Amino acid sequence: KDYLLMGVGNQLWDITATQAVLIYASPVTGFTWKGAAEGANAIYLIGGVGEKHLVHRVGVKSDGTGLDPAVVAGTLPDGEIGTSIGSYLGYVFVGTDKGARMATPSGAAGDLILGALIPTTKPVYGFEGQDRFVWVTASEVDGVPSGGGTTREVFPTDVVCGLYRADLTTFTVTESTPAYATD
Repeated sequence: KDYLLMGVGNQLWDITATQAVLIYASPVTGFTWKGAAEGANAIYLIGGVGEKHLVHRVGVKSDGTGLDPAVVAGTLPDGEIGTSIGSYLGYVFVGTDKGARMATPSGAAGDLILGALIPTTKPVYGFEGQDRFVWVTASEVDGVPSGGGTTREVFPTDVVCGLYRADLTTFTVTESTPAYATD
């Protein structure tokens, strides 16, 4: 959206112009902003404190002269810590300490419908979209094949660094949860 934002503790600043403008200050002591991503109708931001993390949305003023205050667009389940946020093809992707979630913007305001958790063993810190896929960074991926078998037919056979690949044309438990596999 051609804006440069900066989170300082619980404060969110627009630092696009020579004079920084405070957009929003969370009333929650200890709140910290973790990341931002562009959406179709808003800028999405992840942040929180302790075990309570939220996705906020910030809209561009109708006359284009600045940004509206941040409002909550989605809430992570208690105990799921937000670590990153990204966007691709109109979807928003939220990284947490437990995995990743795809979110679908709803309505003109852009509130988010969060999909089911794509579980990882370590936090997710990034996303990259290409074609119909979104790659999800994972600092730890289990190299053992799933499916209940006892044979280890993949290399390596232990926990490794790697990626997950989500397919945006095939969905699993909800229409906001893409099919995925380690890559």
